[in-house]
Amino acid sequence: MKKLLSLTLAVVIALSILIVPMGTSAKTKPKKPVKTYVAKSDEYFNSYGRAYSQGGKLYFHESYGETYLLTKTSGNPVGSYYTRGDTVYYYKRGNIYSVNTRGKNRKRLYGKADSHKLLGGYGSAVIITIIDENGNQRVSKIKDGKTTTLFERRIPNDGNDDHAYEYYNPWDLTLFSGKIYFNNENKVYDLATNKVKSFKASQIVGTKNYLYYVNKVNNLRRIDKYGSNQLLAKNITKIYTANDARTIVYGKKNPTTGKEYLYRKTAIYYQTYRLCSVEDLGATLGVEEKDTVINKAYFIPGKAYLLINTKIVLSVGSRGGEPTVLCKAEGENEICSLIYHCRKIYYEKRFYDPVNDIDDW
Repeated sequence: MKKLLSLTLAVVIALSILIVPMGTSAKTKPKKPVKTYVAKSDEYFNSYGRAYSQGGKLYFHESYGETYLLTKTSGNPVGSYYTRGDTVYYYKRGNIYSVNTRGKNRKRLYGKADSHKLLGGYGSAVIITIIDENGNQRVSKIKDGKTTTLFERRIPNDGNDDHAYEYYNPWDLTLFSGKIYFNNENKVYDLATNKVKSFKASQIVGTKNYLYYVNKVNNLRRIDKYGSNQLLAKNITKIYTANDARTIVYGKKNPTTGKEYLYRKTAIYYQTYRLCSVEDLGATLGVEEKDTVINKAYFIPGKAYLLINTKIVLSVGSRGGEPTVLCKAEGENEICSLIYHCRKIYYEKRFYDPVNDIDDW
């Protein structure tokens, strides 16, 4: 009998040892992070296929080959958009829509007489920015048919137009990994906690998987979607372009001569290449370095493409070399345009009417 009692007690103790850790583990199991979807204006990939805009319309090309038209009208072009599962969210003609990847079940999620922009998604919520007719700004979340204000900034209604003008400054926002970064206000808003923290940066550039920024001592740093923060370069002047392949092009001055050079840093062994000087870029137009403005820059494997002073498009090899002229505007009202679309670079020379034309390339 004593042996039976001892055996029973041993079994109970063993079971209690097994059960307690399991219960404790279940309580401390971390929550799965909510996925962030950054809206884009060129193309958006996921496991279902690719969304892209063409001729003012939006299309979805399925992975196995079928292509579906998602929008009915052309006119105003489709703005930014993103795909979550088999649903595409997009901005067009002052409205925010959702539609499935085959062009069915279209819904208008938001459409008012406000100026607004689609930032992206946070889980099943759609994140948009809004500026009303009085200049008041807010960031809102659309979820389950309800629009909720996350934060806002109102212009003082004190009758002082100068005060209102000085106060008004459109937000420059970057959505990345569950957070909204204020590019010109040194703060970041956490969508999970609804809290605002300090984040000091003079420039922020976001991609799908990485956030690049220049900190208060002009160092270039990169944050990945898991929160890892890495130093890439010191004492830089500006970020010119970056992509999800962890390639970035940035400027840095020679400490001896004071001349600015463009550099490319790669993900492969973190190699750094000096591409060319800003002085070389300006020389193609006959202007000095101080008057050389890099309007746009894109990098695709093998080359960097640059739009300079809206007058010339240049390319330079991924390991440096002499810039090659691709497009050069000669006349007073001629400009060059440069755009990256569907993984290709497009450029052209065209006439620009400064009164009636809007250059949105």
